[in-house]
Amino acid sequence: MESTITRQFIILALHPEKGRITIQDTYFRYALIGAYFLDLFKNGEISMTNKRLSPSFRRNGDLLHDKIADIIEKSSRLKRFSWWIRRFSTKSRLIRSETISSLVDQGILRHEKRFFLNIIPYNRYFFSDIRSRNEIIEGLRGALLYNKQATGDQMMLIALLKAASATSILSREREEKRMLKIRCSELMKKDEMSSEIDKVIREVRAAIVSAVAISVMTTHGHH
Repeated sequence: MESTITRQFIILALHPEKGRITIQDTYFRYALIGAYFLDLFKNGEISMTNKRLSPSFRRNGDLLHDKIADIIEKSSRLKRFSWWIRRFSTKSRLIRSETISSLVDQGILRHEKRFFLNIIPYNRYFFSDIRSRNEIIEGLRGALLYNKQATGDQMMLIALLKAASATSILSREREEKRMLKIRCSELMKKDEMSSEIDKVIREVRAAIVSAVAISVMTTHGHH
């Protein structure tokens, strides 16, 4: 299935029966920003120079995209991915909302508005056709459990799931959870991931893990 990393990550994160995001909020928020940056990298709009994000944006009329482009380009110096992922964490809700809306518009998801205690509204999103999710999962399981060659998109998704502590999404039974975790770690270290795309994937994954750790420490500090 040809799709953005952001869309594929949200498809994986949605629970097929419960219709909600299953990844813990802090992890999901930063991983979603990471997915957005990986799409920018795929589109050739950002690159990495000395572990810092280097912009070469093309305005496309999308308000969120062009706003992020403006903010990054106005920075007086190049900054690390971890700085930008923390900087844009407040945009994750908008990225999530826009991405889910596009999946609904395309008929991949179905929106249901429900009411808690018949008063408080909340949203749920169910798959109109679960095959789109199953196809992504089967591809990732093939790379992790059956030694199939992972594509660039699959490497990106594996890195995001690992950073979000969500590799269990790919498991069919409890015994697989630990194996998937181990195989993710092994794949991330394989051949020291030496190409430019591999280096960006590693940097984005490290940035997500760092942002989550800082967020957790800050939250605990306030308590």
